[in-house]
Amino acid sequence: MIFRSFNLNPVIDVRPPDRGACSFTLLGMTKVWTMKLKILALLICFFAASLHHAWSAVIARIEENGGGVLASYSGSIDLVGLRLYSTNPVPSFGYQNVQADSGRFGIGGSASFLRYSGLLGPRTIGSASLQYIPTSVTGEFAGIWGNIGHIWVPLDYISDSQISGTSSWSGRSLASLGLSVGEYTWTWGSGASGDSFTLLIVPEPSCVHLLWLGALSLILHRHRCNRSSNTVVDNRLPAPTRNDPLDYNL
Repeated sequence: MIFRSFNLNPVIDVRPPDRGACSFTLLGMTKVWTMKLKILALLICFFAASLHHAWSAVIARIEENGGGVLASYSGSIDLVGLRLYSTNPVPSFGYQNVQADSGRFGIGGSASFLRYSGLLGPRTIGSASLQYIPTSVTGEFAGIWGNIGHIWVPLDYISDSQISGTSSWSGRSLASLGLSVGEYTWTWGSGASGDSFTLLIVPEPSCVHLLWLGALSLILHRHRCNRSSNTVVDNRLPAPTRNDPLDYNL
């Protein structure tokens, strides 16, 4: 009688697949890497824009937020490269608003301000010709009038000091304010006195975050699928050999 022992553990088959399978695998890998390169290019553009914003002296955002629109800004303004338009202070009441077709917006609290000229940049930030007054404001007042190249700063503002403020429009949307989504940058001066004011008009922030999370999740999913498709598990029992030490002839 002959007794033979068999190894019941599955065997991992690492042999290369046939030519047809190789072609299919290479095609799938090409598609995966093409998608990865596209997403990488988008990420590079995103971080380049972030660096550009970090170098700007003032960053302002107007975005939809919780059933309304919120405008905020923070940073510092170098007055050296600007020209004082008038020494007469102007009450901020009447300028705390947004008027898209003239590139005009004032953000922040109620105080008198001074007007400086010398800005270069967009003349409009949308299409609406009406002025929309916010429902609430906080902080210090500052703003831009792009159509005539003016920037507004608080009356007692000291060059290069930090300022910030917010304005909100309850029950409004970017569309109802006539604002166009995009990035708008005004510059003035040159060299050491060069400075800028960047306005970002963006949809609700959560939409942007979900877009990037979705892209990263897709990369990880495709990577796992690609790894699993290249591993073949063979559960077939190996054929016995006559040199098997547990092979006995009785």
